[in-house]
Amino acid sequence: QALAVADKTTFRNCLVAMCPEATKADVPSAHDVKIYINNSFVQHLINLKTVIKVRVPYQIQAHNRRELL
Repeated sequence: QALAVADKTTFRNCLVAMCPEATKADVPSAHDVKIYINNSFVQHLINLKTVIKVRVPYQIQAHNRRELL
């Protein structure tokens, strides 16, 4: 729903009003916004996967140490 707004004339006019020197090429299309959001989300998931991989062995080691005490 939010991506549909990027191609609306009113939204584009608001962007141009904020930066009057902007050309049509300067204003992102809905496709560009969708690709950016998708790539950002994929990168976030990759980072999250790395964080989880790092935390799990640490938590297992900490749990095993508590059992030994």
